[in-house]
Amino acid sequence: MTYTAVVFFSRKPGVSPAAFQEYFEKNQVPILKKTAGDAFPIKHTRIYLQRSEEGDCPADIIFGNQDDFTFDAIALLEFEDASAGKRFTDATHKPEYLDRFDDVPLLPDRSKRRAALVNKVYETRRTD
Repeated sequence: MTYTAVVFFSRKPGVSPAAFQEYFEKNQVPILKKTAGDAFPIKHTRIYLQRSEEGDCPADIIFGNQDDFTFDAIALLEFEDASAGKRFTDATHKPEYLDRFDDVPLLPDRSKRRAALVNKVYETRRTD
């Protein structure tokens, strides 16, 4: 049985959704992979909300209100087990690692980051 976490990320003020996504995919993910080494998750899935590039960059919502969507991306991190998840967190949350990125405007706003463990993931396909 795998160990899965869900993480919610938010852009820093003044950063466009496109710039945030491009930077995270082209720069931060490779850095995470290199830093974590064999502690990198089995699967690291990122889901970006569709947002306007204009004004306050509102989310393209189907149900709910803009205030419900204070995040810009969701990541699902799947590990072999809890100890593998802890190794990843330990490797990528050392102060000397995090301090390098405090002044990078395109990175997620760490003060708004949220994470929780996932109980179970179900997937149903049209062909099921």
